[in-house]
Amino acid sequence: MAEQATEKDKLELAKKEKLLHENGQLKRVAKNERVEKERLFEIEKLKIELELQTISQNEAIAQETDQPKMDVRRIVPRFNPKEDEIGLYLTIFERQLKFLNIPESKWIPYLISSLPTEIAQLIAREDEEDSQDYRKVKEMLLKRYRLTADRFRQLFSHHKKSPDTTWRDFYFETASYFDGWITEINIKDF
Repeated sequence: MAEQATEKDKLELAKKEKLLHENGQLKRVAKNERVEKERLFEIEKLKIELELQTISQNEAIAQETDQPKMDVRRIVPRFNPKEDEIGLYLTIFERQLKFLNIPESKWIPYLISSLPTEIAQLIAREDEEDSQDYRKVKEMLLKRYRLTADRFRQLFSHHKKSPDTTWRDFYFETASYFDGWITEINIKDF
């Protein structure tokens, strides 16, 4: 009987060892599965972060190189130094380019293409850094082509409504000439 008891004990011990061994393997398998899930989660997280980074870079590049969908030459008329007032022309030019969402840093090529050759050559003669800065080019053009008080007076006095313009346009033009005339002769009050 003692032999049977020891055999029974040995069998029970073997069963316990087998269960412990299987239980240890199950724990290792469970741990390995958990580690694998965490690794897959991290990989997926990195993929998403990379995708987001790529999208944001593409948006930034698209904003930098975004070209207008309209031809600016059709929207902004060419400047005629004999008939047009440069200040008013530049105001129209700026508003049109702002309307098209063109950044100010890209205005110079559009401006040069809308000016007569002799004026574009003036800009080309400027220092390269200055000729890239719209504000400096605008200041130079205003100094060079600003109408005098006498010219504003003549435009105001002799201006006639053309058949293809509205009375509102005529009013705006004459008011603009009058304001230019008054501004140039430094009248502050009447």
